[in-house]
Amino acid sequence: MELSHRIENNICIISVKGEIDSRETLEFKSYISSLMNEPDQKGIVLNCEKMPYIDSSGIGVFISLLQEAKKKDIGFVMCGFDDTVKVLFEAMGLDRIMNNYPTEEEAIESFNPTEETEEEENE
Repeated sequence: MELSHRIENNICIISVKGEIDSRETLEFKSYISSLMNEPDQKGIVLNCEKMPYIDSSGIGVFISLLQEAKKKDIGFVMCGFDDTVKVLFEAMGLDRIMNNYPTEEEAIESFNPTEETEEEENE
């Protein structure tokens, strides 16, 4: 597994390359948790385009990270699941508690709603 990140407008975009299984979970969680502690962090986008597999321990870490983000009032979304991972998350009902977007661009935009969306919410 390889992890890299970049910051855009106080949103941390993390790219995951490779599988997340029981051998990788500690490094995975530690890496992302440390990024959540950055000052002025608005949100985390976890780009999973190059993550072909995740096991139950990896899913547990995703849930743990989501809870940590909520405690710190940081948005936490994912993007780019391949069909296999997407089906797994849906089968487990995780799509109801974790936001997954088809593309990184859509995930980033979720932190910056357009004026039209804000107007619709005010009606």
